[in-house]
Amino acid sequence: MMGQRGQDALLGALLGLMFGVLPAVLAAGAFITWRLGGDLRQIDLLTYLRLFPGLEYAFAGDYGRAALLGLGVIGASVIGGVALLWRKELTTHGTARWADRAELCRARLLARRAREIRGPVWGKLGTPRSAAAYLSSEAIVHSLVAAPTGSGKGVGVVIPTLLTYKGSTVVLDVKGENYEETARARHALGDRVFKFAPYAPDRRSHRYNPFDAIAAAPERRRFAEALRLGSSLLGEKPGTESWINGSREIFAATAIVALERGQPTIAAVYDLLTTPGAPNALLAALGAETTSGEAASVFNRFAGLPEKSLGGYVSIMFEAGLRLWANPDVRDATAASDFEITSFRSDPASVFLCVSQKDLEVLAPLIRLLFQQMFTDLQETERGAKDRYDVLFLLDEFASLGKMQELGRAITTVRSSGAHLMLIVQSLANLQVYGREGAANFMGNCELQLFMAPTDTDTPKYISEAIGDRTYLSRSRSWRQRGFEAASVSERAEGAALIRPEQIRLLGPQAAIALVRDMNPIALRKVRYFEDRRLAVLYERQAKTSLDVFEPAELPSSPRSGQIWGGAGDAAVAEDGVGGGIDETEEPTADPEAPSSDAPKGPRVVRRIGGTSERGDAASEDELPEAERGERLDEVLSGQEEVASEIDDICDAVRRALLGPLASGDESPEAAGG
Repeated sequence: MMGQRGQDALLGALLGLMFGVLPAVLAAGAFITWRLGGDLRQIDLLTYLRLFPGLEYAFAGDYGRAALLGLGVIGASVIGGVALLWRKELTTHGTARWADRAELCRARLLARRAREIRGPVWGKLGTPRSAAAYLSSEAIVHSLVAAPTGSGKGVGVVIPTLLTYKGSTVVLDVKGENYEETARARHALGDRVFKFAPYAPDRRSHRYNPFDAIAAAPERRRFAEALRLGSSLLGEKPGTESWINGSREIFAATAIVALERGQPTIAAVYDLLTTPGAPNALLAALGAETTSGEAASVFNRFAGLPEKSLGGYVSIMFEAGLRLWANPDVRDATAASDFEITSFRSDPASVFLCVSQKDLEVLAPLIRLLFQQMFTDLQETERGAKDRYDVLFLLDEFASLGKMQELGRAITTVRSSGAHLMLIVQSLANLQVYGREGAANFMGNCELQLFMAPTDTDTPKYISEAIGDRTYLSRSRSWRQRGFEAASVSERAEGAALIRPEQIRLLGPQAAIALVRDMNPIALRKVRYFEDRRLAVLYERQAKTSLDVFEPAELPSSPRSGQIWGGAGDAAVAEDGVGGGIDETEEPTADPEAPSSDAPKGPRVVRRIGGTSERGDAASEDELPEAERGERLDEVLSGQEEVASEIDDICDAVRRALLGPLASGDESPEAAGG
């Protein structure tokens, strides 16, 4: 598209050419007449033609000089016409304008054919059915798409990208439609395809165990990894600021015990923390069992808190995300891992995290945890010579997952690790879950921002202000009458927005606007893959392959982890209390929820506490010195005399605490402990 200044220059050149031909012919005829000694008063427009000697001598001697004279007159006329209409660019109030095709080509933002597409597809320069070029570039690392429901982001951005992207992808697939529409195409591109769908009605899902990061870490790093896992899983909610860090510490310490028992899953952590009995006694027993000094320190510190305060920490832990592992489908989907994110850079793969809209809020802690772990794994694993592929994280409705601290950090640091982000929201207001500074961080680090007819008020204002103002000439005319009517015209430079907010809201179903760093704004048309002559072929080609080729098998049921005490639960503690002592010879009472024979096992020890059992990785109690057994007994049973005599009241208090220790007010841990 030619700019206004270019159009003015072209018009001036045409006018100069038109008005320069006649003077040129006259000048050439006059020159020849003069050289031949003729009468200059008799020249006319046909003089040069009458004296023309033919093509053989057209540019020889005086005839050649006459031709050059005529061309010179024409050139001078063209230059004069351009100079007459050429306007100096107006910059007083702004220089905003739309980017033209030449700019986009220089920036390498266009792909003329589907096979040339290397990055995400954001739109095209023509209608969906046209052969126009696509706006796509692998040089754009992070992008933000703001498009309300029903605006066409799925058929125009998500699916076209998945049909063509050369690299690995991780997709938050709300409703599972992207898996159904593009999984076969991803497979045809050479990707291994994984479907993580914990709530799938047919239970067909691949698995991912977040606990792998802890198990793979060196022993001295395990508590730190467990604490990181707890921070990612247990999201902070309003009113829990003074409690959440303590809840994460308890989670991390319990995770270490689960690992020591040979049960490296979050489900095992859930089982340990839901052991029947007083929570203070539970933490004291876990502290006595673990061989980790960091975990033991946490257990001992929190075991000494008042019961209500400790109940607050436990309740917040469950409300923040751990309660999700009460669901058997979640337990089964996180019992092991079928894929490893760091391998995606050398061996391309696509992971579809399939979640229905109604389950998104419920599964948000798990999905949030997966993404944050993936970002961390890519950043902390050095990219090798064989890691030729980038990994595109396509996060649709990502704001619905809640605040992901690691994502805010990752968007500024993952560029070198091969991770690309495409964040999709309905409006810019969705970013406020990260606060004003967090939202600005996302906006500033997304090199491309794509907007489709927004329906709110803030997004159009942002777009209009980001595009900026243009300067134009304003003309005014005035009349005066002194015998004859006369008019005067005055011009002045004024400024106006290149596109106003109300115009942005009326973009229509086909248009979109892209803001690219260091470039003029881009006016786009949306893609519709089923109407696009190139993308439709790719989509229809995959129909020959059945989804059953790589559809995951039904999730195997994972056994419930053993708890610290046997099935007797509260009753055993109430019956035996302190007087029961430690029985190192009897086997634990059978538990109806105990793990089956195929449960993961490791070196374990059975310790009797008042008729109930405690299991751990420590050495057998028979092998411990008498003094150490006495010390452990003191640690476990210290302060429990009152518990034994008032066990029923304590159980009621614990239940009330777990149901809502903060219901009566925002009592801090310190206040509760006082």
